[in-house]
Amino acid sequence: MTSRPQRKRFAGDRLLGAHITPEELAVDYAIAPFDRAMRQAEARWGIGRLPELVTPETARKWGEVMAALNTAIAANDLDAVTANVTRLCNGLARLEYEAAQAGHVPLPPFLEHRGPARHFIVIHDARDLPLVQAAFPGVTIHTLTEVAASLDDHRDAVVNEARKHFPTAQIVSIHRPGPAADLDDEIPF
Repeated sequence: MTSRPQRKRFAGDRLLGAHITPEELAVDYAIAPFDRAMRQAEARWGIGRLPELVTPETARKWGEVMAALNTAIAANDLDAVTANVTRLCNGLARLEYEAAQAGHVPLPPFLEHRGPARHFIVIHDARDLPLVQAAFPGVTIHTLTEVAASLDDHRDAVVNEARKHFPTAQIVSIHRPGPAADLDDEIPF
């Protein structure tokens, strides 16, 4: 379960978001302060973890307001979106306060990736491994040192070459050619 609202993608991009109506654009920007606050909270506590650390009553209220926000977004109801964003920003502070009062601690700095096929976390310091493992049982956790070691010269060269031609591109995967791939084959014209 995600804690984030269902934002319209590319709304602020004039090329990719050209189909976005003025109402949808206003709704998207009204969500922005909450989206930023959630990213900051998730950096401290983990994605979707805060509602798990509070009382069932607080988690229920949080879920109700999130549902109301998603309904308002779907309806392009700017007033309802704004009101629910305000409630959620205030509620986020309440979630963090209640989690801390219950004895939970924010996690050390980490990066979290949740993709369709993989979920893993990268931590800066190996000494934080037990704390992060306890917070995310069963999730693969790597240290920054391990990530650096896994970037061999070949993959690093691929990323550097891509960045040279596309400086703002984001590398999402790198695949090695399989044994059947012959890059020196004749081009059949």
